[in-house]
Amino acid sequence: MSSYNLVFLVLSLLNVSLCQEDTVTATVAEGQLRGKVAKTVNGVTYYSFQGIPYAKPPTGKLRFKNPEPVDPWEGIRDALEEGYICPQYGMVMNANNDISGEEDCLFVNVYTLSLESNSENPNATMVWIHGGAYQTGSGNIESARPDFLLEQGVNVVTLNYRLSALGFLSTGDDVIPGNFGLKDQVLALKWVQTNIAQFGGSPSKITIFGQSAGGASIHYQVISPLAKGLFQGAIAESGSALGSTVYETPAKARQRTIRLCQALDLDSDNSTEILEYLQTMFTEDIIQTVTYSLTAEQSIRESVHFRPTSEENSSGDQQFITDEPINLLAAGIFNDVPFISGTVTDEGMVMLMEIQGDSSKLETFNNNMAYMIPENLNVDIDSDEGKELGEKIRSFYVNGRNLTQDTHARDELPHTMFEYGTVKHVQMQAKLAKSPVYQYYFTFKGSSSTVKHFQDNDYSAVGHGEELKYLFYDPRQNYSTGSPEQITSDRIVKLWTNFAKTGNPTPDDDAVLENVTWSPATDEEHNYLEIGSDLSLKQDLQPSRMEFWEEEYETYDSWPQ
Repeated sequence: MSSYNLVFLVLSLLNVSLCQEDTVTATVAEGQLRGKVAKTVNGVTYYSFQGIPYAKPPTGKLRFKNPEPVDPWEGIRDALEEGYICPQYGMVMNANNDISGEEDCLFVNVYTLSLESNSENPNATMVWIHGGAYQTGSGNIESARPDFLLEQGVNVVTLNYRLSALGFLSTGDDVIPGNFGLKDQVLALKWVQTNIAQFGGSPSKITIFGQSAGGASIHYQVISPLAKGLFQGAIAESGSALGSTVYETPAKARQRTIRLCQALDLDSDNSTEILEYLQTMFTEDIIQTVTYSLTAEQSIRESVHFRPTSEENSSGDQQFITDEPINLLAAGIFNDVPFISGTVTDEGMVMLMEIQGDSSKLETFNNNMAYMIPENLNVDIDSDEGKELGEKIRSFYVNGRNLTQDTHARDELPHTMFEYGTVKHVQMQAKLAKSPVYQYYFTFKGSSSTVKHFQDNDYSAVGHGEELKYLFYDPRQNYSTGSPEQITSDRIVKLWTNFAKTGNPTPDDDAVLENVTWSPATDEEHNYLEIGSDLSLKQDLQPSRMEFWEEEYETYDSWPQ
């Protein structure tokens, strides 16, 4: 054997040895998994298991059906890399509109500090549900790196769920009841309940958390009977089932489905024909046609197209919800667990940027400010009362002026339209729940603003999703030790992980948290924690704006009183 071949053989054997040392195995209910050893940004060792299927691929006859548990497998299944993301059309705020993803996308990713099964002191687990207007996103690590959370001693699980029409299309009856993306989340939570002990976690210490549509999903899981007992805490960031764009009546959901079918050359209102036809369509055709099936009004007003709905016209025991979310909350029908919910200062900035960047859309809004009316307010925007309310909004928020393309005019958009649902559900649950309900308001403006990044100028704001870069590790951010950004990151991570471990974000005095006590909201005291340069407990978030919208919802009989 030549010296070259000998060296090659030795290096090959060494590489095999290293690969074996860098992998670990775990046994779950469906079979064995091979994961890998990794380190956080600060050098803490953890174990990564990615691309674990929790459901059968929702393809063919399983398209537009409730998810089914995955079948067991033989041998050791590699869990070394993430699975496919769910089909989606482009990315939020990205010029690339290519369709990506595969329907075989129902995977979870597990990150854990321990593989000691049935430990006497198991870790709490945080299950992340991503946002993206129910149209984009995934549980992939690029958008939710768990380093900071793991370093506080919790497990982290992320997941994919069906999106857009594939996840939320409905005929408003038994044939296509809808809510498949939310039911995917339920099945993933059942998988976590069954298997988390094999990853050093406790099935009785599970907290679900998410942002935007993920935050709304969290709130939906809180009010769904299907999720009862699957988690012991919930954190909804900038999302609520009472949000103006995340619910649709069965009748409107059916109308949306019929319009999609017409755009796909099926002129039928028969639910069975619709199901059979759509099950034969190419994935790309369905996703791509969604935007072409919108009415002119929808194309201007909507950020979420296919969305959750009530299954009141369906039968069986797999109905996700059977009434409007507001009615369920008013009746006290929700899973009573410790709950955190909140928003950021400039929630509406994403919408404002879109309007300001499109002169045609800007003109449309200025000609009829009724386009600013929340979708769940029962007002026809083309009616006299709609136009009257539009002018009332213009007067209240911008002193009767037109919107402009001035990128510094952040107060031109009624951000509270996005906040109102959160404040409303916090107040309703605080009144009826036995478990604590905590509210926060994230106001910290760091040196690198998400809004500033997308607008490519010097203007900064605390925009939608701003808190995520402090909660998850982002290699593009380089916070120096002791900087305000690093301190803010330490604080929000500590608050969230304290809550996951104990159900209380401030269980003890803690210098990192400035020894603050975060008091829950009650029926009498509308407490909230402002997370800014400092932490401070306050009361009654934006009272004048909340009163404005409360009056309008009462006037148009959109909320039960």
